[in-house]
Amino acid sequence: MVELTKAASVAAPAPVISVVTATLNKENLLPRVWNSLRNEQPDFEWIVVDDASADNTREVVEAFADPRINYIRHPVDRGGPAGGRNQGAKAARGRYILFLDDDDELYPGALARMIETLDAADPSIGCAIFQCEFTGGRRWRETVEHGAVYDEEDVVCRRVLGLEKICVYRREVFDEFQLEEDLRFVEGVFVFGLTKRHKILMVDEPARIYHDTGARNSSYKGLIRISPLIGRGYERILANHREVLSRHPEARLHYLTKALFRYSVGGSRGDSWRVFREIVRHRRLRPAAFGLALVAIGLVGAGPLVERFRVPLMMRRRIGRARA
Repeated sequence: MVELTKAASVAAPAPVISVVTATLNKENLLPRVWNSLRNEQPDFEWIVVDDASADNTREVVEAFADPRINYIRHPVDRGGPAGGRNQGAKAARGRYILFLDDDDELYPGALARMIETLDAADPSIGCAIFQCEFTGGRRWRETVEHGAVYDEEDVVCRRVLGLEKICVYRREVFDEFQLEEDLRFVEGVFVFGLTKRHKILMVDEPARIYHDTGARNSSYKGLIRISPLIGRGYERILANHREVLSRHPEARLHYLTKALFRYSVGGSRGDSWRVFREIVRHRRLRPAAFGLALVAIGLVGAGPLVERFRVPLMMRRRIGRARA
């Protein structure tokens, strides 16, 4: 592997697309990521940002011995992938940027399709969103309007994006926006935020293969652990999009209820009461009653139990075989 220096980066021809993987102690998973990338036809670079792994991550990446790889080691663990993604985006030389998690892999031919899609898209499109396929050929049971173009009101207030996806961005997006590192795990806040300046294009094709490793944040234990951070993310959406949400009180109540649920699950009682009072101010009986039930769940410490049963039930209901 050639670890690119700043001088080498300037001298080498710029790739079309930069794939950024933020990682921490996942030496066993990185070969799968690389195997899904290395035979892709477009000119790409793979930027691996390592947040001070204590395992053999560096040695594993170096053993791939490919000049398309740029390994960057950060001296401390920043507590989540947002910092690594921001750092990788700053180092990226491609005109498009893709975040690929270290426990997933790229769908065959996805890079070429992403480049083709954004090359043909209107310049107002800052991000194209592709679909996720689970191992075994499963997909989310949802209807995606292929070719739909969404703005801030669509994304934030009408909540049209749906479930698990993968996003490819124009490089220019990162001149204006960065992932909010204090939220750590919430890329959705970033995607929502960019709609203040850019539009989003939906593509009903898979580009990411999702692996459930049992330790992901989508497992019920992972969700319990990061629930307060997710709650903070919903509140950040409310703050970032205050103007457009002022015209959609039902959407505002939706994010408040989501935040309250996450705070209750995560045991953040003070935050739960604070958000509940905000829900009550809307003077809507049903949201207030539901909010009170969520507060009670948090008070008796039943949030983890609720999440333990909710997550597998949700997955069974929402995942089906891949559409032909």
